[in-house]
Amino acid sequence: MLARSAFGERKICLGDGGLLVIVTDGITEARRAEGNGLTFFGSAGVARAVRDARLRRQDTADAIHRAALEHARGAQCDDASVAVSTFGIRPGPSPAMAARRPLEGWAALSKAEQRVAGLIASGYSNRSVAAELVLAQSTIATHARSIYGKLGVNSRVQLALAVMDVRSPTSRPVQKAG
Repeated sequence: MLARSAFGERKICLGDGGLLVIVTDGITEARRAEGNGLTFFGSAGVARAVRDARLRRQDTADAIHRAALEHARGAQCDDASVAVSTFGIRPGPSPAMAARRPLEGWAALSKAEQRVAGLIASGYSNRSVAAELVLAQSTIATHARSIYGKLGVNSRVQLALAVMDVRSPTSRPVQKAG
């Protein structure tokens, strides 16, 4: 434990593009033996990870988690949660772009969702998609739910068929009803 932790209230102002990072003690107290004592990841480690990441919110959270685990040499001793939020930046596409994007079908998918859909259709599990794209599994699960809804599919097989249609619409045999 960190000696004499002090808690209090402090007001700060974040400008456009400001980043708010909230971590649990499992992150800041990630520790490793060095010399005759322990070194903690601490708030300085969090700040280094954020500075080095310079990525999207979820990527920044993942980078902090990875850096804390690396610092502790993989020995996680406590809960480790990270929340990251940005200010002054509108999430998602601009209203003009949103109006042009269809609600259903392949064109409704974001570029990230298209990459995820392609990997799932190729037989990747959510875990392997997450590893391939260096994203959290929960992010892949969220993308998958969105993809299923936008494409109107209920299974990985249906998703694979939909992706095949997009990649090569004339190569699939037509199934006759009856």
